[in-house]
Amino acid sequence: MEHSVKAVEFQLYEDLVQLQKMLEVMELDPALTERLEECKELIRTKRYRVAVMGEFKRGKSTLINAMLGLPVLPADATPTTATVNRITYGVEERAVVRFRDGREQEIPVDRLADYVTKLTEEGRAVSETVQETVLYYPSVICQNHIEIIDTPGLNDEREMTRITLETLPQVDAVIMPIHARVPFSSTERDFVCQMLESKNIDDIIFVMTFLDQLDEDDYVYEDYVEAVSRRIRQEVFGALEERRASEEVLRKAHRVLDQVRLSGVSASLALKSFVSNQKKLLAQSHFEGFLNDLKKTLAGRQMECAVWKAAAGMEWVVTHLEEAQREREGFFRREEDRLREMQRRTQRFFGDFSQQLEELFRQQPDVMELVLEPLRQEEEKATAAVIRALSGVRVAEHMAVFQAINPVILQIPEQMDGCWQQQLKPMLLSRLAQVLEQISVVGNQAGVDEPLMKEYGYLLQEAEDTWTAQSFVWVDGPYPNVPDLAHCNFIRYFRPYLQRSVQAMAQRIVDAAETVKGRCCAQLPERNEPLRERLAQRQQEQYRQLDGQRRAYEQNLDNLRQTVNQAWSNTQALLREWEDGPRVG
Repeated sequence: MEHSVKAVEFQLYEDLVQLQKMLEVMELDPALTERLEECKELIRTKRYRVAVMGEFKRGKSTLINAMLGLPVLPADATPTTATVNRITYGVEERAVVRFRDGREQEIPVDRLADYVTKLTEEGRAVSETVQETVLYYPSVICQNHIEIIDTPGLNDEREMTRITLETLPQVDAVIMPIHARVPFSSTERDFVCQMLESKNIDDIIFVMTFLDQLDEDDYVYEDYVEAVSRRIRQEVFGALEERRASEEVLRKAHRVLDQVRLSGVSASLALKSFVSNQKKLLAQSHFEGFLNDLKKTLAGRQMECAVWKAAAGMEWVVTHLEEAQREREGFFRREEDRLREMQRRTQRFFGDFSQQLEELFRQQPDVMELVLEPLRQEEEKATAAVIRALSGVRVAEHMAVFQAINPVILQIPEQMDGCWQQQLKPMLLSRLAQVLEQISVVGNQAGVDEPLMKEYGYLLQEAEDTWTAQSFVWVDGPYPNVPDLAHCNFIRYFRPYLQRSVQAMAQRIVDAAETVKGRCCAQLPERNEPLRERLAQRQQEQYRQLDGQRRAYEQNLDNLRQTVNQAWSNTQALLREWEDGPRVG
């Protein structure tokens, strides 16, 4: 029965759209939706890439020039093509070079040879930096998203062969030139087998080039074409048997080779006829028939290839769907485990908070050791200053001694307070901040997602206020209870006075530090209670959300399975019906 190609296209496209929407809702592997988007794009554009591939010295570039109608690509008697040249449709003729480092450069078409050939050492060096060139050309054959790809010759150089073979996975069909005088070598046979084994190659079209090098009196065109076609079939099927090809490859080989598409042409004569408008040359070239058959073949295969590849894409999605489902279900399990672990850790954090805080304070250096040594250093400086003042007294009188040392002694409280306020207090505040930061980090690691330092930071201000109130005070002295300072050992009295006063100051600082610590240990656990409640509520809400997502996922999964099964069943039925019966546009 006849089946409209458009109907198959439309139904397949609708199924792809429906599947893509379902997959997006399910939030499965993005690769699945990306593959479906590629399939939709393929059906919309029917992009079809045809590479001209074969051994070197088979006239590939000349053949493409004849297909375009003008000598656009560089062609020479010696192997020249060193890069991949892609010809695509463009309203205006232009060329773009794409380099291996990602750069692109538009060049005049007549300078193409400077970038894609290896006739000179300079040209070879430039071509080695080129990934591909893209020629935009208003060619009828390239309309409707058909691209022609020119490749370096096989068996030319190892690097050229590598470039050509790496192009294989990117093309849908291959035009394979073979030389009319030595048609179908063993290397060409092996290459055909390789193309048949490639999953993406949809079709192979053979062209015998250099037909003008044969004497017309020595052969009948149709008989020669049939003889070469027969040789291609025999050689390839024999090789496939030796390679123990799979049933799939053999089916493809029969589809491609049972009716070998082979034409004999002289591309050079055709090109001359196009340039000179000599119809006799065109007839001798046999090129017009080849070109007409090629256009029909490409147009038909283009549509079929788009549908089949889109269907293959859907099949790929179907086969990978179960894996994506397992990954999604694994996500739910991991998320549930994560929530459970975070709940356990936060409960432990709040439950052990006081002990953890005490431990962090215990890990801090002893406050007395921190402050006493710097204060003692200031004490020594003050004592030395008093001694220097005494040494300057020249008259052994009470008032002379008093006037010499009193200005120095009056500066000692300011000196001690400066050491405390400018050096020691900032150090203690920094260490308290470290403790609060550490306990905040522990909380954040345990899942407390609120800014704990913001909650705890008020204690730094309270600590600063407490410590700021501390200052140097003379415990006794600083002057001894004697009638005459000039007739006593002043330093013997003064040093103990200063030492006791410094010790007392250090002790007051230690006591203030204990007050700050006690305030932290008492207030922070109370401060945590609202945090604990808010966090518990959020965790419960996260559990509810996860459960809701899982339920919605399971419901959507049932719907998706039904949609997938129905869509794939529809697609298989359409393709069977389309393959079995004649097609109409």
